[in-house]
Amino acid sequence: MIAGSEVEYATVQNVLFDGVVFQDCRWKGVHFNDVRFVNCDLSNMLLPQSVFYRVEFESCKLLGVNLIESAFNHVRVQNCNLRYANLSGSRLRSVLFQESDLQQAFLESCRLDPGRFEKCNLREGEFSYTSLKGVDLRSNEIEGLRLNVADLRGAVVTNLQAVQLASLLGIIIKETE
Repeated sequence: MIAGSEVEYATVQNVLFDGVVFQDCRWKGVHFNDVRFVNCDLSNMLLPQSVFYRVEFESCKLLGVNLIESAFNHVRVQNCNLRYANLSGSRLRSVLFQESDLQQAFLESCRLDPGRFEKCNLREGEFSYTSLKGVDLRSNEIEGLRLNVADLRGAVVTNLQAVQLASLLGIIIKETE
């Protein structure tokens, strides 16, 4: 366990964190290079303005983690709980979210270059001012996704998802009588 740690503008490189619990930690502007987090708990950790380069999160708990204005490059997030996580204002380049729970997460004003979501729970997530152009959402749960109509332009969705998103256009869909 790492508890009560406060770090600013440091570099963490070539490290494997396995089963580590980060409790009451504030790490601002930290650069993570070639780092793996496996079965770790980073819930409610403050990591604003950090940089993640070639980083993997596997089976981690990131409930309510604060990653605002961070940069992600070649990052994989697999089988993680990111409910209520805040990535607002972040840049995500070549990031893959697989089989992860991002319900009610904040990805507002993010840049996805390109972002991939595979079999994720994105329900009630906040994606306003984040372009989803070219993002394939077909294998994800997107009910209640919050975004602007312009953000959705160019996203790939299923027929059912298109019906779910129609409410953003103010469209009322009714069966013929």
